[in-house]
Amino acid sequence: MNRSRVSTAGLDAGERRIAARHLLISPILTAARQPAELDLVRRHAAALKSMFASQLGYALIVESTFARLIKAPLPAVAPVRPARRATDDSPFMAATYVHRPSRTGSRRADTHLYAG
Repeated sequence: MNRSRVSTAGLDAGERRIAARHLLISPILTAARQPAELDLVRRHAAALKSMFASQLGYALIVESTFARLIKAPLPAVAPVRPARRATDDSPFMAATYVHRPSRTGSRRADTHLYAG
């Protein structure tokens, strides 16, 4: 009898890990798109809510048709992590964000001027 209790606890722990992974991969689960994953999250909702709140500071909302993991925002004193280039891993600078849209806009302007 003690052996079956351990097996059930082990299965529950494994299911909770799988449910937590699903939520971390896709923070919004719906009955229409992920019915099996939502069912697993609903089955372990109390334990998952407690775990995410205590360990990560995240809130978990579980309803009959959806589950949503709300991740905590970064604190104001958190370091800035800029987007990085895929080629050399250098960070984008402010000028990169400004020049990129303006170049695209100038192409559109050129086509508009010549199209008339």
